[in-house]
Amino acid sequence: MLNDTLKKPGRQSTIARHPRRHEIELACAAGLSLRDVAEHFGVTRASVDRYWHALPQDERTYLTTMAQELEEHQASLRRVFASAMARARSSPVLMPGRGREQGHAHAA
Repeated sequence: MLNDTLKKPGRQSTIARHPRRHEIELACAAGLSLRDVAEHFGVTRASVDRYWHALPQDERTYLTTMAQELEEHQASLRRVFASAMARARSSPVLMPGRGREQGHAHAA
């Protein structure tokens, strides 16, 4: 991420040191409430708030764009998966046991 190159003297914040910092950034960028982000990642709402609002505006814009693109890709994958599952359910070859009456299965 962009802020990997931005170094300030002194101790890094709780979020900057957090092992799931990138997920926290994306959650904030996706518009989740700061309280929900904090609870999910086990940090305080104040630390998430300070971290997110201390990021440069261009980085927040970049992260927000990335979060939107990720959501679009996830929605597309959900549609493809749903379509594939619908096809599989209607195919006796792909879903053995479908399309046959119970009790009439071939003996092995």
